[in-house]
Amino acid sequence: MKKIVIIDFGGQYTHLIARRIRNLGVYSEIYHPEEFAVNDEIIGIIFSGGPQSVNANDAYRINIDIKTITIPILGICYGHQILASMLGGKIESGENKEYGFTNILCDEDSLLFSGLESKQSVWMSHGDHVSELPKSCRITASSDTIKIASYESHDQKFFGVQFHPEVTHTTNGLKMLDKFISVCTQDRNWNPQNFKDTLIQQIKDEAKGRKLVLLLSGGVDSLVALELCIQAVGNENVHSIHIDTGFMRQNESLEIMEHFDKLGFRNIKIIDAEELYLKELNGVVEPEAKRLIIGKLFVDIANKELAELEEHEELMLVQGTIYPDTIESGSTDKAAKIKTHHNRVSEIEKLIEEGRIIEPIKELYKDEVRKLGDELGLPQKLVYRHPFP
Repeated sequence: MKKIVIIDFGGQYTHLIARRIRNLGVYSEIYHPEEFAVNDEIIGIIFSGGPQSVNANDAYRINIDIKTITIPILGICYGHQILASMLGGKIESGENKEYGFTNILCDEDSLLFSGLESKQSVWMSHGDHVSELPKSCRITASSDTIKIASYESHDQKFFGVQFHPEVTHTTNGLKMLDKFISVCTQDRNWNPQNFKDTLIQQIKDEAKGRKLVLLLSGGVDSLVALELCIQAVGNENVHSIHIDTGFMRQNESLEIMEHFDKLGFRNIKIIDAEELYLKELNGVVEPEAKRLIIGKLFVDIANKELAELEEHEELMLVQGTIYPDTIESGSTDKAAKIKTHHNRVSEIEKLIEEGRIIEPIKELYKDEVRKLGDELGLPQKLVYRHPFP
């Protein structure tokens, strides 16, 4: 699938950039810089912001041959600086720091600002700045504080903006991102609803005739994953396990069974594990420690149930992992761990490496999962149910 990739240099808005690109009709994915390699599916690259200084010895770097690459690149904040540095520009730290709303004067003939007024209100958040551009680029916007608030290469292949177009505080930020996308492609055909048939086929291919076991929380993610599996391999070939941890809404497990019975789902088993969870978590107050215990217990219980089922036939485990789960858990040495999700504890990672887990919606955001749920014909009451806790 053709896509624009966002290189995550540790910025707080990286997921927001990816969402904006998808909402503008192009599929996007996030990569950590040390993981990234150019391939034929990539039609555009965005360097995200980040907290580091480009001039620091331990700053993020990315292995791209900037002299030969033909894919358009947009740099945002830190990405604006590292792209300029890679092209031969200079970065300085000093007094020229900006945070908050800033007015910039734009060159209306530049690609990103074409059709916009020359004065734009944008959101800045930076300490370093580009002090000198290479000869291959020209300045396209300035502020009262910094001369180079934006630039583009003369061949309009490379673009840098010191501000954040992805946030709503930048008045015409979406229009600027849209202009960059137009350099990458004329096709705007990403839609999660249209992804349904592809996902169903992927499940069939990964299952390889084996029956599936889904860990069912009762939320929209696992519900959509379950419906996809049923449409892929048939109701009779899908088992569901719901583990009642004791941390659900009152009577929630009972309500889950009633809802799924009405939908015609079969082979659903509820495991009452409240006592076990309360015992293991007694006295634990640190949130990350709690998450690790919850995740490990979840896997231990699931493994026990799987072992019993596998006495009769070979099975594949299915999880309702969504895209932010995979990023927030921190997947590389430098990646910041926001929190460990129960579907990304070490035991689950081991099963993934062994090829024993299917995660059909791992490339989707929550709002995209809901749109897919609508396309699958699931009740809106369940699809748009508020997450808990």
